[in-house]
Amino acid sequence: MPGRWPFRLDGLGDGRLRCACLPVHGRSRFDDRVRSYRLQRLVSDGAIDLGLAGILAGIAIVTGWGLASPAPVLIDLLAAALAAGAVRWPKQATALLIALLLLYIWAPRAWLELGHYAALIVILGAGLRRRRVQRRAMAVGSLVIFTTDQLCAFDAGDSRAFSASLVWLGLITAMWLLGNAFTALGLAQDRARQSALADQRLALARDMHDTVARSLTHLARGAQTAAADSEDARFGILAEDASTAISQLRLLLAALRDPQVTKPTAATGSLPETLNRVAQDLQTHGYPVSVSVEGDLESVAVEHKEVLGDVLNEITANIQNHGAPNFPCIIAVSVEKGASDIVVINQIEQGNGPGRSAPRLGLVGAGERLVAVGGRILAQAEGDRWITRVTIPAHQQSVW
Repeated sequence: MPGRWPFRLDGLGDGRLRCACLPVHGRSRFDDRVRSYRLQRLVSDGAIDLGLAGILAGIAIVTGWGLASPAPVLIDLLAAALAAGAVRWPKQATALLIALLLLYIWAPRAWLELGHYAALIVILGAGLRRRRVQRRAMAVGSLVIFTTDQLCAFDAGDSRAFSASLVWLGLITAMWLLGNAFTALGLAQDRARQSALADQRLALARDMHDTVARSLTHLARGAQTAAADSEDARFGILAEDASTAISQLRLLLAALRDPQVTKPTAATGSLPETLNRVAQDLQTHGYPVSVSVEGDLESVAVEHKEVLGDVLNEITANIQNHGAPNFPCIIAVSVEKGASDIVVINQIEQGNGPGRSAPRLGLVGAGERLVAVGGRILAQAEGDRWITRVTIPAHQQSVW
């Protein structure tokens, strides 16, 4: 078992994984990929819209500071606020902004009417986030209102109304095309990442075949030869396990090479069968085990059963690798109203286990599987015992 300090993996609510006690030193090879997401985060979070709305509000305050009436400044500020709010509430804020812009039709000519530019911010932001209905409604509404405003402001037949409306149409078109350009850039980045990911999968499949697969093949052949020359049944078990590992690895390599291939899953069977197999495996390797079950294991959701089976297998492997043999282990399972809770307790073998900085990929993988169904894993030492607790709440949907 790892050192005596807690290790925890759980979800953050947005699908990400919180991983404590796994320090990372130096520069990560994924830093460049993270930087490539910054522009997309600015777009999705509405930082661009908020920045432009703030600039518009500042200009409205500066230009309207000396006016006798605060009404035009307040309307311009409200328009800027609605442009910012359209990021979070697209339907409501867009409808209110269109209604607010109607006031400019009856506004005195002395007003600067800077609130019209709030519509351009919404059009740009909607294009960046691919909100087609919002962008179309804001563009049409703004153009109709601005054109009506110009026709009311100038005398009949005055060409300035037509010229101003044409300029405004050009500004709307520019914001529309700019949004399309950002969308095309995002799609190109997605395609580039997918292509890079495919190359990484192929490279990883080749490397695993040239290293792990070959090593397992040599191990299987050696175990088969030893089993034929010896009466020790353990060599036969070792040869069978190595052959099974080779078959599973080949399936994984096929899935890595072709993303359309479904990743193979272990044939864990039902949850009671998995518990029996895990208990027998621990008993066979010298770890006395006591299993207690509360509730109906068959009532556990199908997707939860598979995850719990994989996690139980990982916990069993950790006990055999780092636990003290000949000491009792406890596996307690509780199922109530669709919620699953598993607690595994075993003795820590003195001097065995990775240091604090060692990455425990098995627990990381178990935590990722659990987060996908809304669960979590908590593992920590209490005295000479290592306690691992796995929980999956009821009625949780996948967050990945």
